[in-house]
Amino acid sequence: MIAELALLFFLPFLFGIAALFFARKVKKSVGFILAFSGAYLFGITIAHLLPELYSRQMHLIPVWILAGFVLQLLLDFLSRGVEHGHIHAGEQLRPRLVFSIMAGLSIHALLEGVPLGSHPGPLMGLEAHAFHSSLLASIALHKMPAAFALMSILHSCGLPVRKSVWFLLFFAAMSPLSYVLTDLALDRALFTQAGIAPVLALVAGSFMHISTTILFESDPSGHQLRYRRMIAILVGLFFAILPLLF
Repeated sequence: MIAELALLFFLPFLFGIAALFFARKVKKSVGFILAFSGAYLFGITIAHLLPELYSRQMHLIPVWILAGFVLQLLLDFLSRGVEHGHIHAGEQLRPRLVFSIMAGLSIHALLEGVPLGSHPGPLMGLEAHAFHSSLLASIALHKMPAAFALMSILHSCGLPVRKSVWFLLFFAAMSPLSYVLTDLALDRALFTQAGIAPVLALVAGSFMHISTTILFESDPSGHQLRYRRMIAILVGLFFAILPLLF
C-alpha cells in the first residue's frame, strides 16, 4: 500500500515540478500522455469499474453514474478544465480564481481515491489485483498532465514558486488521502461495500466525462486524429482490457 501511495503522490508531483524547469520539452509530451491516459481511463471504466458496480445489483446505480457525470461538469466549471490538461497561461490570477481551480481539482482528486481504497466486491484473486493495479495506473497517469497544467498556470501568472509548490503538494496529496481514509473506513466498518457503492458510481460517471473530454480535446489541431495520437489511444485501450485477456 505504501508503494501505491508513493506512486500516486510522486508521479503527479514530479511531473508538476517538471513544468517549472522543462516546460517546453514536457509540453510536447503532454498531448500524447493525455491521449493515452484518457483512453486508458475510459477503458478501465468500461471494462472493470462499470461491471463491478452492476454486479452489486443496486437499483439506482445508473442514476449515481449520471450524477457523477453532471458533478464533473460542475467541477470543470470550478477548475477551468485543468484536470484535462488545459492551460490558460497569462490569465490574471486572482485569489478567487486560485481557490476555484484548487477546489475543483481537489474534489475531483478526492473522488478518484475512493475506488482505490475500496476492495472490489465480487472480484477475487488475480482479477481483483489486476483491476486495482490498472485503476491505480490510470489515475496516476491522468493526474500527471493535470499537475503540469496547474503548475504552468500558477507559474505563468506570476505566483511565487514556493507558493506554487505548496499548491502542487496539496493537489498531489488528495487522492492518496482519500485512498487511506476509504480503506480505514471500510476496515473499521464505518461504511459497508453497499454504502460506498454510490460514491464509486459517482466516480465512474466522473471518469466517463473526464476520459471522453480528454479524447476529444487532447489534440490541439482539433478533431483530426493524427496517427501518433491514434496509436496512443489504441495502446491505452489495449492496456485497459489486457487483464481481461489473460
